[in-house]
Amino acid sequence: MDKDIKQNKVLWKFPWGYPEGFFIAFILLIVGFGIEYFSGGKGIATLSWNVNAIIGILFINVLITVNYYFRESNIVKFLSGIPASISAISVFTFVVLLMGLTPQFDDQVGEFARKLGLSHITSSWQYLLIQTYFLITLGFVTLKKAIPFEWKNFGFILNHAGVWITIVTASLGTGDLKRLHLKLDETQAVWHAFDGENNSYKLPFAMKLLDFNIEEYNPKIALVDNYLGSIVVDDRVSAFTIEKGITQKLLDFEISIEEYLPLSATLGQEFRIFTEKGAAPSSFIKVKNIVSNDTISGWISCGNFAIKRRSLKISDKYSLYMLSPVAKKYSSEIALYYHEFSETDTTNISDTILIEVNKPFKFGGWKMYQQSYDEYLGRWAETSVIEIVRDPWLPLVYFGIFLMIAGAIYIFWTGQKISLKEDKNES
Repeated sequence: MDKDIKQNKVLWKFPWGYPEGFFIAFILLIVGFGIEYFSGGKGIATLSWNVNAIIGILFINVLITVNYYFRESNIVKFLSGIPASISAISVFTFVVLLMGLTPQFDDQVGEFARKLGLSHITSSWQYLLIQTYFLITLGFVTLKKAIPFEWKNFGFILNHAGVWITIVTASLGTGDLKRLHLKLDETQAVWHAFDGENNSYKLPFAMKLLDFNIEEYNPKIALVDNYLGSIVVDDRVSAFTIEKGITQKLLDFEISIEEYLPLSATLGQEFRIFTEKGAAPSSFIKVKNIVSNDTISGWISCGNFAIKRRSLKISDKYSLYMLSPVAKKYSSEIALYYHEFSETDTTNISDTILIEVNKPFKFGGWKMYQQSYDEYLGRWAETSVIEIVRDPWLPLVYFGIFLMIAGAIYIFWTGQKISLKEDKNES
């Protein structure tokens, strides 16, 4: 009999189920695409402090108020039920997948895709509408389990509240996220940074480069085809690292490293140790042709902005090249000014800091990262690019993630506890 009732259920007659849930979700998606297209794909403006905080607080208050006064209404029961939750999660996941499949840059997609908001999904109307639907259902589901409170629902509440907080704070905090970069040198302090669109921002501190340091791996030697200009691969070996005294076989050639100078300069046809600006790695090598027993030797160098690259032709078909060394680690010693100072007199340094790759420095709510340097000058670079990031909403995002993890651990722990109790009763 129940089966017949389900089969004869009329759409949009309470209680609503999956058809109504997915219909609402897809209508929101279509409306979002429509607004995007007819507005020229401009998306929605990001909100910054304190408008975003007000909207977040209002959203929470509306959910709590509606749940308190209309908990037994058919709409709230639907929004806090499984059909609404599944439909919201499914369509929201679909939109997120679109973001992963479409380049998120306006200049990398066609005009039609840009107008639909596919190149900026997180700031598109369809994302906003379907995310709001998802957050409403998630909020009501969490409140349904939280009021009245029972300990058996504690893990569920933590987990779902964590997801809600993480998504809301990550979305609302977008407008307050600042990702800027500064190009520093040793001539002057810099107190303005720039974003990706080259907009200038005045900082509450200034920075000046004191010294840039770089450590490099030894360069590699590669066998190059003279006609094709490509590196030759022999038994999966395309190049090997230079070390004095080693011998390496490539094709029919035995290559011996007789000398290696990390810093050197040319002196006639030879290289000599030189440690001043413009020095480059060089190596004296001997090459033996295993088939003909012929030998050839000479200096090679990867060169740089001051020294011309030098290769060694070992046959009509092949030459040996030294590849440019790869940076192992680089860092910037920086003067940090966070007190009042004159633009012409910056001798009163407030602090001296060191920023290394993958070791950011934290100061005043900012994270400072070593981003890049002048690769043309390499180890002799006189400029350093520092990326600074400020995300005041990040602690709330971490708090939401913490709640999710705590909820999962609690559910696992209580489940383990129940199973042990059941095992004991059975014995």
